[in-house]
Amino acid sequence: MEENAIEARGKGKYALLTHLAIILAAKFGLIKIVVGIALVVLAVKAMLVMAWMLAVSQHAPHLLTQHTQHTQHNVIFDIISHGLTHH
Repeated sequence: MEENAIEARGKGKYALLTHLAIILAAKFGLIKIVVGIALVVLAVKAMLVMAWMLAVSQHAPHLLTQHTQHTQHNVIFDIISHGLTHH
């Protein structure tokens, strides 16, 4: 009778550890999914901003600030607003 009681407690302990491991794995998997969705949303927003800037620079360049002698020269802005071939 004693042996069965000891064995049952041992099995219960392993069952508890297994249960906790499954819960932790599920939480980790859920966190990975949430972070993945957040990264996708941020990437889509970044693409929308870039597409908007490209559209404005192509179709309404007067809305963007133009360089004067007093503004700092920005090569990346030039490439975005005028393209690579117009330099």
